[in-house]
Amino acid sequence: GDVAKLEAGQEEIDGEWRDKEAVEALNRKHSTWGDPWVLDDGVHELRSTLPLRSARRLLHYVTAYRAFFLSQFAGDWDLRAPAGKLPIVATATQAELRDLVLKHTKGAMDVTKSVHAAAYYLYTPEPRNPCFVTLEPTNLKGEPFTITVDDVIRTLTHEVTHQICFEYSKHDSDRTRSVEHQMWAVEGLAVFVPNYALERGAWRLTRVRSFKMGEKAGYAPFGWAKENAEKMKEMLDVQRLGG
Repeated sequence: GDVAKLEAGQEEIDGEWRDKEAVEALNRKHSTWGDPWVLDDGVHELRSTLPLRSARRLLHYVTAYRAFFLSQFAGDWDLRAPAGKLPIVATATQAELRDLVLKHTKGAMDVTKSVHAAAYYLYTPEPRNPCFVTLEPTNLKGEPFTITVDDVIRTLTHEVTHQICFEYSKHDSDRTRSVEHQMWAVEGLAVFVPNYALERGAWRLTRVRSFKMGEKAGYAPFGWAKENAEKMKEMLDVQRLGG
């Protein structure tokens, strides 16, 4: 069956199953930004020099997450799909990421200082702003380290949340000025909703205390809240008092 074919390294491309050697040849062909893989699901378009299976894994997750996110706010939030595809750019290396961000921003973004995480949504008032994602983020010292597709999912989901929220709201926005937003809403939503995980075809709220990033561990919000209960109480008291 199809599972056996996938386990043997085959991929279905343009309606035809290609053997492992053919897939490897295509991956080499699409390993440069002159001719990357280009995949889309009708809303998002992903460009990547990663192997096809990795690129598909990222897009399939984004497709499922987008449907889940929109279903949660249907009827309460006037979210409308933009005209044209929403771009996602996935790189293997930090050098590729910085080069592409630099080109996209036409040199306006200091990538040596600003680009270090595994994913970004580059907001402007114009339509169809991209998400960038890499499998080689850097640590606080600027040293790159390697992560897997599974490792990057959480960070990409955070940035795709921003992308969906902003891009699906631009039908009723003023593009003559930059957004003025409430950080509790914009960042809070992008931090909270990615705690839902797709398990056996259903989305379930998880409360993990940390998450894997290569050989390192990231600090999850529920973990921080559990270990800083008193600080949480102080923050809530300040909010109640209007501080």
